[in-house]
Amino acid sequence: YILMAIRDYHGWNSDHEALLFRAIYNLDRKFVKNIIRFAIINYQKDWILGIFSIVWDFDDGYFIINNAIDYLYKTIKGRNSTISHCLKNILSFSNNNTKKQITEKRDGFVKNYIRKYINNPKRIKDIFDAMYDFDLTKKQEFVIFFCKINSSFSFLKELNILPGIRHWSGSKVSAIEEEIKYLKAIRDTLNASKYLEHRVHLDTYISSLEKEKDRIILQEFLKDDGF
Repeated sequence: YILMAIRDYHGWNSDHEALLFRAIYNLDRKFVKNIIRFAIINYQKDWILGIFSIVWDFDDGYFIINNAIDYLYKTIKGRNSTISHCLKNILSFSNNNTKKQITEKRDGFVKNYIRKYINNPKRIKDIFDAMYDFDLTKKQEFVIFFCKINSSFSFLKELNILPGIRHWSGSKVSAIEEEIKYLKAIRDTLNASKYLEHRVHLDTYISSLEKEKDRIILQEFLKDDGF
């Protein structure tokens, strides 16, 4: 299955509707467990980890994903970047047309995971590292969720909550504005007195982005005027 269904020698997914995988899963769940372990051990090949975009749609996807993550921590010890890389692939989907219920299932899993490991700095840091390049609206939701159940500022400072890789078309200003909007939304939601340090911390990043935005606007203006 790994060699043929996930990626054949042309580099395409022959089982794009996961029909073969589902058939194998229904016949022999232990074999599927071995496939998942194979995928984690061979984490260097991103296409193998693409198997998890199929698993989310299973009725017991929560259980499978949770076991896969536990196996990940047992197998890959001490390599934080590797764990985050694998987690990113486990939490991501193969395309933008993913069914709404699968996305909701994934989001529910992430929130339950944060709640379960709320006092485990390593697990929480790893999951936020994995969400580094998530859609900002979704990332905002998870950051706020975390802060609502753990208001420790020192803990928050250790997490990778800043916007990920920038993507823009045309002016870079629009991308910076989205990042400012994201940080302001988090800051404005955390309006209780216990979040004072959080807001000051976020304001520092917001101020830096606003200065960058002004600099880019000036650069683009001068460029358009031929300077």
